[in-house]
Amino acid sequence: MSWLRASTLRLRLELIARTIMERRCDRCTRSFKPIRSLLVNTSKRPQGNVGRARLGISLQFLTNGLVLASLLPRLPELKERFGLSDAEYGLAVVSFPAGAILAAALAGVLVRRLGRLPILIGGTALLAAALFLAGVAPHPLIFVAAYAVAGATDAVVDVAQNLQGLRVQAVRGTTIINSLHALWSAGAVTGGALAALAAGLGVPLSVQLGVTGVLVVLVAWIGGVWAVRGVEVEVDPTPTEPAPGGNHAPSSTDPTAAKGPPRAVRPSWRTWLLLGALVVIGSMGSASEDVVNNWSTLIGVGVAGLGAAAGVVYVVGFGAQFVGRLLGDPLSDRFGRLNVAMVGAALVAIGAAVALVVGGGVGVLLGFALMGYGSATLVPAALAAANEVPGLKPGTGLSLVSWLMRLGFLVTSPLLGAVAQGEGLRNALWVPVIGGMVALAAVTALRVRDGVRVG
Repeated sequence: MSWLRASTLRLRLELIARTIMERRCDRCTRSFKPIRSLLVNTSKRPQGNVGRARLGISLQFLTNGLVLASLLPRLPELKERFGLSDAEYGLAVVSFPAGAILAAALAGVLVRRLGRLPILIGGTALLAAALFLAGVAPHPLIFVAAYAVAGATDAVVDVAQNLQGLRVQAVRGTTIINSLHALWSAGAVTGGALAALAAGLGVPLSVQLGVTGVLVVLVAWIGGVWAVRGVEVEVDPTPTEPAPGGNHAPSSTDPTAAKGPPRAVRPSWRTWLLLGALVVIGSMGSASEDVVNNWSTLIGVGVAGLGAAAGVVYVVGFGAQFVGRLLGDPLSDRFGRLNVAMVGAALVAIGAAVALVVGGGVGVLLGFALMGYGSATLVPAALAAANEVPGLKPGTGLSLVSWLMRLGFLVTSPLLGAVAQGEGLRNALWVPVIGGMVALAAVTALRVRDGVRVG
């Protein structure tokens, strides 16, 4: 029996030793847990593939610019088909921004209710279909209606794309909004070049728009899925409204902490002034783009005398804008959004003046290159700053500025058409000259208000 007692005692000693070791290991684990949290970020992180989300939203911006540009260089064909004067043409193409303004007011609500993925994919498909109908329209009224639907759809897709782009930017922690708009410009250059090439080769507009539309929808579908699902955690790109329970939540021991549900903060008059300045900047940037969109080919024919090669003016304008937006992110990080936008507004006015005064092929191409480069950062800067305005719901500032800045599109073409009808197409270039000066004045007057980083 002695061997049995010895065996029992040995088992008890082993059990005690094992218990002691487990407790020591548990204390050791708890002791090193704070150190581990310093070495490895165990806080809530976005799940999924941020790199894929970056690629996906890039494809979305690229395809949006491409599908819009697939029709623009061939608008003079429609002007000739319908027998429109300059003034009538200006009123016809204004249907696009008119539709955009009507729809953009509800863009933020639609994005929140329907979700970004359905809008990114379905909106692109509807946009391609509307542009196709506008291109094959047998009557100017059908063109106006289809072009208005295209503008309305683009306005909603534009808000969804910018919100998703700012979300990916917030996750990455580095500025990407200008480079995203650079890809939009790259798409516009590509689409414009393909449209000009198709026109030169005699490819029917219906064939060109049909093939382009199908390819764009397929790529946009892939990009939309990657952009949304690559960032699964909701990240509010507005830093002024921390999520409930986050690091900025008031401490329960703070005597100044608000008790009960937080009250809605009404925007101050400074907030509205800031939004107004951003609307002016965005509107003038939109107006500069509208000159390149709808009038570059006509100016290439009537002012530069380029004939069938007039589409190159469009390509040069948006090619320069692509370069400006590609450089916009590092320049904005280095010198500030405000300073970069000031230089851009000045270049818009100077470029339009060069095209006006010098004229000819060299003057028009150089002038439109300066206009494109100068306008590159105006719209992205206005949208990014609008999304940071405090006292507003997430996405409200961006949606509001995106809506109102389309007034630049709404006014520019009819004004250019009226001036061209009365004073000649060359003198119509005074419109972007004045627009650039107005944008420069707005950017100069803009200051950092309510903690919003503008410059």
